[in-house]
Amino acid sequence: MAVGYISEQVFSYSVEKEQVSSMTPVVQEHNANSLGNSIAISTVLPWIACFCLYGFLHITYALDKNNCVLPADDDINDDIAGASIDETTKLLC
Repeated sequence: MAVGYISEQVFSYSVEKEQVSSMTPVVQEHNANSLGNSIAISTVLPWIACFCLYGFLHITYALDKNNCVLPADDDINDDIAGASIDETTKLLC
């Protein structure tokens, strides 16, 4: 949907009811460029957003790692045997 919308609204894709083979070469080239540009935008922009958001993990990872408490081996076995989950359940990092 995004490719179609961007093609029509941003790059002025011309919707024709005739076959592609009967369109003029200028219209074919313009539509091909419109579709290519809209595909590029609809893939590059989400990847840029992912890159930026994943970049924040470099900031928060150290804090998360320092806040993680490793239980002793005996505590792990006791937790499994008790099988109770509450807000004080130890994290396994």
